Amino acid sequence: RKQLQKRYLQQFNDDKKAERKTSSQKNVAKLTKETVEQSSLEDKFLHKLEALIAKHYTEPELDISLLAKELAVSERQLQRKIKVMLGTTPNNFIKEFRLKKAQELLLSGSQIGRIALDVGFSSQTYFGRCFKESYHCTPKQYQQKMAQEDSTHD
Repeated sequence: RKQLQKRYLQQFNDDKKAERKTSSQKNVAKLTKETVEQSSLEDKFLHKLEALIAKHYTEPELDISLLAKELAVSERQLQRKIKVMLGTTPNNFIKEFRLKKAQELLLSGSQIGRIALDVGFSSQTYFGRCFKESYHCTPKQYQQKMAQEDSTHD
């Protein structure tokens, strides 16, 4: 059941990303005014959310209450909205954002403990566990694998 749920969620997320990309590329003027207003409101909300997370992701205390306060919505409303729009929880969205940033930093060859702190994880162990869960390898293995790929491409 979990695998099915994961697969459907991934498929839904991929579809949503593709939809957003094409809708922003085409600047769909054919849509009714109401639909355009609704989608642009959602886009504005997402841009605001992404900007907020990008601004605060290095702070370990970044959580749903801080986001809700900054976006002027209740925590419950924020949870619902993110669940509907992105198919994930606010905390998972923050975690995924941090892991993406960590992935970029790992390519630079920095110390893993330093990277964990730089992207807002308060515990290196928890960072390692989350990273392995998402990318199916430890941060160290990822770093080594990328270093090998770089040396074979040169």
